[in-house]
Amino acid sequence: MSNKKRHQLCASGNSIMEFNEIDEDYIPREWHTFEDAKSFIDFLSKEGSSLFEGTEILCISQKKTKKLLHLGVAPPFGEKEEIKEHIFSSKEDAENFIKKNKMLPSANLLDEDAKQQISKFFSNEKCFFAQAAELQEKYFKEKKELKEDDEKGHILLGRNYEQKIVNILIQY
Repeated sequence: MSNKKRHQLCASGNSIMEFNEIDEDYIPREWHTFEDAKSFIDFLSKEGSSLFEGTEILCISQKKTKKLLHLGVAPPFGEKEEIKEHIFSSKEDAENFIKKNKMLPSANLLDEDAKQQISKFFSNEKCFFAQAAELQEKYFKEKKELKEDDEKGHILLGRNYEQKIVNILIQY
């Protein structure tokens, strides 16, 4: 039996970077690399590139050298609070800081089983955590009520429900 679903493959030379099943409405992407900030800025100016609504440019650099480590586009984090890196002399000190500040992990810090439950939730598959069915019903009802082109609304709705699931999963 052949698989008639569309797929995309991104490769550099003979090294596969991505290989995914895609929807019929998938819009192909272009990949660009730049050797310096000026080339990147020139590209943005000439191409007339813009961000999707509800996204921001994320830049991570070393404090002392100011060398860029990562540049990307991501949904905004939290309530526009500054993202800060903290350094601790031990894991215990870090855990105490987390407890003291009542911090919650993000989904990417959970184990693979928890990540799979989150993926199933958004795919409307059966999940095995408390309140999953009721939460899915509410999520898909709210998603249906959003305008299809409300990118920011969809991102924020997804993030809101992802955090609700994380809160439930970390209680186990």
